[in-house]
Amino acid sequence: MENNLDNLPSDIDAEKSVLGAMLMSADAIAEIVQVLKPQHFFYAPHRIILEQIYKLYEKGISAEPISLVDTLKKQKLADSIGGEVYITELLDSVSTTSNVTYWANIVHEKYIQRQLIMSGFQIAQLGHLDGAGDADEALNLAQQSLFDLANEDQKSESEKLNVGVTHLLEDLETMRKNDNVLGVETGFKKLDEKIHGFANGQMIVLGARPGIGKTAIAVDIARNVTIRKGHSVYMISLEMSKEELYSRILSAEAKVNHNKFLEPNKLTNDEWERLNIIRSRIEGANLFIESPPGITIPQIRSKARQMKHAHGMDLLIIDYLGLINSLDTSLPRVQIISDFTRDLKLLAKDLNIPILLLSQLNRESEKRAAFSKSELDVDRSAPKMSELRESGSIEQDADVVLLLHRAMIPGTEDESFSNEAKLFIAKNRRGSQGVVFLRFEGDYVRFSETAPVDQFGAPPSDIA
Repeated sequence: MENNLDNLPSDIDAEKSVLGAMLMSADAIAEIVQVLKPQHFFYAPHRIILEQIYKLYEKGISAEPISLVDTLKKQKLADSIGGEVYITELLDSVSTTSNVTYWANIVHEKYIQRQLIMSGFQIAQLGHLDGAGDADEALNLAQQSLFDLANEDQKSESEKLNVGVTHLLEDLETMRKNDNVLGVETGFKKLDEKIHGFANGQMIVLGARPGIGKTAIAVDIARNVTIRKGHSVYMISLEMSKEELYSRILSAEAKVNHNKFLEPNKLTNDEWERLNIIRSRIEGANLFIESPPGITIPQIRSKARQMKHAHGMDLLIIDYLGLINSLDTSLPRVQIISDFTRDLKLLAKDLNIPILLLSQLNRESEKRAAFSKSELDVDRSAPKMSELRESGSIEQDADVVLLLHRAMIPGTEDESFSNEAKLFIAKNRRGSQGVVFLRFEGDYVRFSETAPVDQFGAPPSDIA
């Protein structure tokens, strides 16, 4: 490796030309500050010189040779870069600043080549790890290394007002033609009207108590996005097997009682025919389902990038937050969840897709439900955003928070839930809060939209 490091790609003349041009003109500095960083230079003295030029520039001081040499001497760095003689040599290396961008691109290109070589060495070393589970972690680290290199120079750029307004009007025109939706349509019309679909870069959290139907509604959304809208969806199911989800999709699409999948000899000829029709209909649907026994955030990042590259993924669904594994189990659970939600929000932005993240609620709503049974007040159990487990970071990082609610039927021995459901929009950065009324069709394990039901009354005022 040491022998190879001696031959790493570089262009010292291009580096000298860039620095010489910057010493000649403040305009050249303004142009290069957006392109090059000190670490992009191969020759160590050049890194020191560029850093000092930038410091002078930030202070509004001209980076002419006299000022630069004075700064280097004050910081006792002059000898390390070859002294005043070398600064003069840099200035003499160019006669014009007109080619500074061309030289800067050469410097940056050589830097990328060096980083690729270094990443290759690191990946080769990772391949020699032999501990338990090290292979998966090594693969994640290798992919992360290349991903970081590919995204290192992505930067936020200012945008002129008229350009931004033009983009905004284009988005508004798209929304006008698409029922005010800009993003992935969920298939629930009233929900799409209120949140305008799932937008790229958003993290949408769907919370509910166990057994209410959060997986069912996630599958409903996945079915609409893929089968009806032709988009690509990747669903990571940490709670249910792929086979369970397949049967739910078939049941919902064909309207065949889901219980019959456990006793297929009870399926009628008509139901078999409907199932086969649905099989043909979903043949081209880009819905990819994985149910790993345990998965970490780095593994989710890796798999999501691969899926985005291979199939142009439009939506990632994760079911559910509480079952994601942590690489560091010594941390408090609240900190772990906080790291998870922050990383998933960043992933949504990096891949420019929406992420639908399912999460369980704590038992506070159940306690209120138990208290209200004697009063037959079925809506006292309506969930609040604060009841998301380890909710602080979830509330903070989420762009949209949806809370699914089905009231417990008073007096039932098995504590059955009503089929009438409400989906509270507890947080919505792109619009207002509200409620969408749904009906749970238990035979087909799916939800459909309904008009408001009197039994439920108005949405509670404390949903946030």
